Amino acid sequence: MLFKSEALLLHHFRYGENSQIVKVFTPVQGAVSLFFRPSKKHARAGLLQPLSLLDIVFWREHGKDMGTVKEIRLDHAYQNIGRDMYRGSVVLFLNEILVKILKEGTEDPALFSFVKEWLIHYDIAEFDADAHLYFLAHLASLAGFLPDGVYSPSSPVFDLESGNFIASRPSHPRFLEGDTASSFLGLFSVEHQHAFSAAERKVLLYAVLEYFRLHFPDFGELKSLAVLEELFRP
Repeated sequence: MLFKSEALLLHHFRYGENSQIVKVFTPVQGAVSLFFRPSKKHARAGLLQPLSLLDIVFWREHGKDMGTVKEIRLDHAYQNIGRDMYRGSVVLFLNEILVKILKEGTEDPALFSFVKEWLIHYDIAEFDADAHLYFLAHLASLAGFLPDGVYSPSSPVFDLESGNFIASRPSHPRFLEGDTASSFLGLFSVEHQHAFSAAERKVLLYAVLEYFRLHFPDFGELKSLAVLEELFRP
């Protein structure tokens, strides 16, 4: 069957001498792996950059794991992501996370729209060193992992395993408390949008990643995290 779709490039690698296998995220079919034979025109167009926004036509037989790219073009050209070391590193980091959590064949148009609109805005907006934290919080919300409860004197501890605010420390070490617990909850609020210090940002990033590891199977470690930490070192 022939499909025409918007897509976000997740991953690509060489296959044979002249071909690539690309993995893209589409609104209706989720993550899809495709054979692709790029031309010099495709290389010049910058199609194979992390989270490139694409228009794609591909053939995929029912029940088959792999399809074939028939047509591909850039849907939107970023102005700053490819030129700004900070934005580019953040996008590479978020790209790695999306590769880990997106499933083949899982329809999720709401998630696709969020990621696409966020990237377009992030590319042209004033640089925000906390933007990736809010992105990850919204990503967790869309995946169904919104924290339960509120930070208060009667529930000052957030249990990362259960996803609940509780009255006292749990028996395991995976919890947040105090200002960190309060700030973590704030990431999930549109009204919050607090600017964090470099030290706070690092603590919250580790908290969010631990939350992802606990709730997304096989999340594992991130190769791009070291680069991000170096750029945003306190």
